[in-house]
Amino acid sequence: MKKFAEVISIPESGVAKVRIRRHSSCGNCGKCDNGAKVEVLVTDTIGVEKGDIVALTISDSSLVGAALLIYLIPLVAFFAGYLLLTYLEVASEGIKMLSGAVLFGAALLLARYVGKRNQSEYELEIKSKV
Repeated sequence: MKKFAEVISIPESGVAKVRIRRHSSCGNCGKCDNGAKVEVLVTDTIGVEKGDIVALTISDSSLVGAALLIYLIPLVAFFAGYLLLTYLEVASEGIKMLSGAVLFGAALLLARYVGKRNQSEYELEIKSKV
């Protein structure tokens, strides 16, 4: 994945604070405090200066891995919890749903742990000046 951003400050050596302009397909759900622009810290491997326009990248495999970790695994865990109790025929509908919800929550906690442990794999990096 490649995004373009403007460098707004250099808080420390090897790190830059950039402002990424969201495009129309990002949507305006209201989750971002500052509307169409998002500010993040990124790894600076090329030595940028304030005001530079840069290309940010993250590997496609890291992006797909993060999406699987955050979206697919908790969903599979929910259905596994629900369907296991359905197959065993040992619980009411409410207990089945609760079992699925508990496994969903556990999978989210696992995703958070794995994400923090492998944080450097999921970071944006400045690859070039534009």
